[in-house]
Amino acid sequence: MLALKPTQWANVLAVIRKATRTWLDAPVPSNDYKLYIPLTCMIQSLTLRLVLATLFDMEEHALGIHDFPLMQLADAINETWVSSKKPGKVLPFEENQCLQDSLHEIFPDIDLMNPKMNPLNMILPGFETMWRVVFRMFIEIGFTSGQRNPQWKDILTAFARKPTRAQFIAKENDFQISAEYLVKEALRLYPPTRRIHRAFQTDNSIRRRYFAADIEGCHLDKVIWGSDALRFNPARWAKLTIFQEMAYMPFGGKPFECPAKQFFGPMAIGLLVGSVLSELGGSWTLKIGGEEVKR
Repeated sequence: MLALKPTQWANVLAVIRKATRTWLDAPVPSNDYKLYIPLTCMIQSLTLRLVLATLFDMEEHALGIHDFPLMQLADAINETWVSSKKPGKVLPFEENQCLQDSLHEIFPDIDLMNPKMNPLNMILPGFETMWRVVFRMFIEIGFTSGQRNPQWKDILTAFARKPTRAQFIAKENDFQISAEYLVKEALRLYPPTRRIHRAFQTDNSIRRRYFAADIEGCHLDKVIWGSDALRFNPARWAKLTIFQEMAYMPFGGKPFECPAKQFFGPMAIGLLVGSVLSELGGSWTLKIGGEEVKR
């Protein structure tokens, strides 16, 4: 099971907050806005830093890496991930020069051709599933339903200032909402893995049978979660039914549950979202396609 000591969480927080400030202090030039930050790139870069600082115990190294190689690695991973979902042969790592080059920038001393030593073994499960939840949760708290519930931002920023397990589950506010409730609701509404596919083959059969678990369907079913199943409502976590507990599977199900399920994964998500919200002062406009949302 993954577990960090309070001092380790504090060190990771320092890495993430400093990296966030670097993004905000060096905006991309824009004719339309005074300051412009490519949100997707920033969230991906911060998530990779957290993965490096925790899973690889590279706190100092994670702080010193420039954002460009992190963005290159994120792009290479996403490109490979998307291509793997398409029909046809997936490009093997040995032939994926783009992915090799981006990894070598960050891990110059590791033999990438050794399958047991390849950093992707640990990066992929942490990064590819986490950054999308962080991205969606940040928008939810900062620009959509969180606009009507400003206390949610306060709860997450309080956790980002004191990233302990006690603070994560604390409900010391008039609304009886914790950072844990907020993260759980984000994982329910925006599950990192929407479907899990498995293939089975019995001893006396030459054919494989394929099954898919619809995690997203379980999380959004109105019969299970009520008429507000599609709405971000962290208060629902104060009291779940047994059917809701069974339907909630953002980290998979037994016996193949993700080891980050208990606290590491949810706390990492809360830390990233809370840190960005803490550093993002003033008034900002979120631009998605042709639409704009102000905060």
